[in-house]
Amino acid sequence: IQYKSGKGAGSFGTIEQLVDEGFLSKEMIQSQGYKIEVLLLGDKFQVTAVPDEYGKTGKTSYFIDHTNVLRGGDHGGGVATLEDDPIN
Repeated sequence: IQYKSGKGAGSFGTIEQLVDEGFLSKEMIQSQGYKIEVLLLGDKFQVTAVPDEYGKTGKTSYFIDHTNVLRGGDHGGGVATLEDDPIN
C-alpha cells in the first residue's frame, strides 16, 4: 500500500520493485522456507506463499489480496486461495 501511494503512482509493486525500494529484503523473501508469488491485477493484487518443502519448511499455505485478509490452510503443499478461511 505504501508503494502504491508513493512510487507506484496508484499501482501495487512486484516483489522485485518492493525489494528495490527497500520495503522487503531479498533475505526475507529467500530465507523463510516458502515460495512467494505475486500476481498484479491492475489496482489489485494476490500473494500466495507455499512451503518450499511441505512438512519440513511448513504445512500451511497462505493467500492475501488487496482486501488485506490473510487466508490459508494445510493443502499438502498446494496453493491457498480466496476460498480459504481467514487466519486470525
